[in-house]
Amino acid sequence: MSNPDNILFLILLAGSILLYTRHKTLGSWFVALVAGLLLSINIFPIGNLIINPLEERFPQRPLPEEIDGIIVLAGAGDGRVSMGRGQPAVGASAERLFAFIYLARKYPKAKLVFTGGGSHKHSDAAHMMFQQSTLDVKRVIFESQSRNTYESAAYSFSLIKPKKREKWVLITSAFHIPRAVGVFRKSGWEMIPYPVDYQTAGPQDYRVSYEGFLNVPKVRIGLHEWLGLFAYRVAGKTNQLFPTPEGQQ
Repeated sequence: MSNPDNILFLILLAGSILLYTRHKTLGSWFVALVAGLLLSINIFPIGNLIINPLEERFPQRPLPEEIDGIIVLAGAGDGRVSMGRGQPAVGASAERLFAFIYLARKYPKAKLVFTGGGSHKHSDAAHMMFQQSTLDVKRVIFESQSRNTYESAAYSFSLIKPKKREKWVLITSAFHIPRAVGVFRKSGWEMIPYPVDYQTAGPQDYRVSYEGFLNVPKVRIGLHEWLGLFAYRVAGKTNQLFPTPEGQQ
């Protein structure tokens, strides 16, 4: 339901088929609906309107002089391609790994955790990238069993057993920070958010756009994240529907 390009394709397909039946009027409406939605996404900043509130929820703040650990959530690497080609393959969220490497060098005494597995083993791609960037991979604890944000928090907490007063930094995409912080907070692990991989230039980024289908991923990402926040709250995986920087209100 949170993948608008697939939904639009199915509506268009259904409409095209109906054009050759006695329900051609309904088919015409379906085709016109898809055309209208695509035109709207093409011209109006719908994706930015959906994503920007997520990215602005936890603004960037200076980090403390000393921290105890750094966690980065998977999602930037493609383990299948990495293992098949013998070199790291990263995608649109590569900023997560770049930020992790940067902070790992800035805080040489901090514990390092990469969390997230899935069917393509994101940790394989991350491991290769860390090696090629000359980061000491022996410093990094790889949690590669989790399949989603909730499991990443649960498995990492069980693995690290952090103490109450420890300062930990959480790296993930800015639009994903609210849900990620909420999940870790629910587990009893308060995080210092470090948002990266921004999709918008800021609150002022509501200009008319002519990027066409390039705008569709923003709508997909935004809808997926808002639905994820709702689903996690209903399932009791977070304490707040839209987690706040100040903690539970």
